[in-house]
Amino acid sequence: NQIDTKIKYGFSSNYESYNDLNETKNLLLDNGFSNNRVNIFDVDQDININKKIDLVISLKSMSYHYPFETYIQLFRSCCNADTTFIFDIAINQYKVDFFKSYFEEIHIIHEEESIHSLKRLYCKKIKF
Repeated sequence: NQIDTKIKYGFSSNYESYNDLNETKNLLLDNGFSNNRVNIFDVDQDININKKIDLVISLKSMSYHYPFETYIQLFRSCCNADTTFIFDIAINQYKVDFFKSYFEEIHIIHEEESIHSLKRLYCKKIKF
């Protein structure tokens, strides 16, 4: 939950941050989610999630700037097969087929062709 002052583009093991959890929560509330159903977690601080998660959204972060593999154990502990995942992948770092070992259902719902091209995935049925 921070935004780095020096912007670096592309996938990096240096872990750049371009995230604002308040903006994420407001986006959900503005799109019809009720406040009592929205729980925002900063995985750097709230690593003991004691609820089952219904929806994971990570736009231009997980699998775009950060390695997806960093999160899989957390997801397996706090998600279920019905959890919906929406996240962007850096197409120069990941191929869609890579995620078939983690999810049974994968759909590309958005693509951007640019210097930093991405694909936005909708995934369900996480494999435990």
